Amino acid sequence: MRRSGAAVLALAATGLAVSCGGVPAPAGTHDAHHDGHHAGHEAGAAAGLPRRAGEVRGPAAGSSAFPTVTFAGDGRLWAAWVEGGQVWASSSAGRGASWAPAVAVSPADEEIDANGEARPKIAVGPGGEAYVSYTRKGTRPYTGEVRFARSLDGGAGFSAPLTVNAPPDDSGHRFDTLAVGPDGTITMVWIDKRDRDIETAAGRPYVGAALYAAVSTDRGATFSTNRALLDHACECCRIAAAGLGDGRVALLWRHVFGAKTRDHALVVLAPDGAPGPLRRATFDGWELDGCPHHGPSLAAGPDGTLHLAWFTGAGAGGKGIFYGRSADGGETVSSPTRLAASASAGHPAVLATASGVWVAWLEPAAAGSTVRAIRSRDGGRSFGPPVELATSAGAGDHPFLLADRGRAVLAWFTEREGLVLLDLEGSGRG
Repeated sequence: MRRSGAAVLALAATGLAVSCGGVPAPAGTHDAHHDGHHAGHEAGAAAGLPRRAGEVRGPAAGSSAFPTVTFAGDGRLWAAWVEGGQVWASSSAGRGASWAPAVAVSPADEEIDANGEARPKIAVGPGGEAYVSYTRKGTRPYTGEVRFARSLDGGAGFSAPLTVNAPPDDSGHRFDTLAVGPDGTITMVWIDKRDRDIETAAGRPYVGAALYAAVSTDRGATFSTNRALLDHACECCRIAAAGLGDGRVALLWRHVFGAKTRDHALVVLAPDGAPGPLRRATFDGWELDGCPHHGPSLAAGPDGTLHLAWFTGAGAGGKGIFYGRSADGGETVSSPTRLAASASAGHPAVLATASGVWVAWLEPAAAGSTVRAIRSRDGGRSFGPPVELATSAGAGDHPFLLADRGRAVLAWFTEREGLVLLDLEGSGRG
């Protein structure tokens, strides 16, 4: 893999993730068609064989799929992924150079529903607790349950998973996101179809699905009663969440405005999960009868400014990756800035640190895939030119931008190289 002059800090064998852009995803992962604009450059599900339980450490190319990674406050890297039909978790004190023995989080008899937009999630609490969420596939197409497990012993073991959506039913509860506040409060939000099922059964129209939330204040031992946040979220796009540092959580998601306009909305949740007013965040006017399987990204800067990155397939500014910022807690969002010159760019990630704002995205290469990024040194008011961070001759997963003790890091899983961690600070990029 060509790395464009930037230093790779860790290169470990890791797994791949399917996103929907033209690559067939496992059955049951879509609600509707999408535009397929990324055919051929996104990583598919692992084609190899799963390892024996005693051999599983970190996620591995050819065996694992749909990984998520995050850094804890002490610099330890954590990962959750799917392998052999189960969700696994592990951690690395050496940025992926070596991994602790992995733990199977989900029971062997559970069928996992995962894709690029709805992969297992992992987050770390202020006391070193590790939290994993995932979706157990339901009995009908496009249905499932949001599951949650925790480790209070540094990842040596995980609790038996509990179901967060309640009461039990056979509706769709999927595409969850997981956020942990500074006091340890866990906020879970997901796309929920229980209300749509009720309305449809009664012969009443219902566009999209609902967002629901639940909160835990006891390190994940129990969760609050499910709270309906709003109606008409896009059915199968990831939800972006950003903690605001005071216990509140900002959410950004693709929303259905009117009959089929699929732009984005923003809401801020109180520490108990109560939603503030829904505010429209983007005005591209992308009209689509089905879900594009292409969710946004959201980050909160040290000064509280919210930074938004998203893809649209149509709009006054054209097709591509856009950025906006909100300095008033989401009440207003700046006019959009188009960041990617390529109309085939997609699946952006945004990160804000004390040294600047980064946005990264995936693009097709002549033979393979490329991650490009752009940096702002003035809080998102202006950006430098896009730069190529890494290129692989094989398929590549969505890029992720992570903060490791305040420093910006790109995490990218590729078909050939596995996990690439690229330290962006001082790399000369952007």
